[in-house]
Amino acid sequence: MKFLLAVDGSDCSIRAAKYLAAHLDLFKTQPELQLVNVHAPVASARVRAYVGKEALDKYYAEESEDALKPACAVMDAHGLKYQIFRLVGDVAAEVNRKATELGCTMIVMGTHGHGNLGNLMMGSVATRVLAESKIPVLLIK
Repeated sequence: MKFLLAVDGSDCSIRAAKYLAAHLDLFKTQPELQLVNVHAPVASARVRAYVGKEALDKYYAEESEDALKPACAVMDAHGLKYQIFRLVGDVAAEVNRKATELGCTMIVMGTHGHGNLGNLMMGSVATRVLAESKIPVLLIK
């Protein structure tokens, strides 16, 4: 088994990391853990051109590192092994793409729990991952 844990550094993703780490004993064998952070790309072509690729790549790396730190700390505290992937792109699409590419059997992620009205108005990465994924998705509230 291989699980992809989508991590964004929020309290919701930390809760998901804690839940997953605390409940791995439910499985006959410990799943392989893949921690994935996807940073949305800087939208403006002018900003990208002005800042430059090297500075933008450094920014993405630093933001990803900050987002992954809490989940890595949870996994480390439980003595769990994991791989880290840092991606840039449409968050839901990249989570689904990476889970498929890695042959994951489940995607695990936290949800902010805005409800239907909040999702309608603000959108939800979790809702999109759930709708678009061919892989089972476990949402932790």
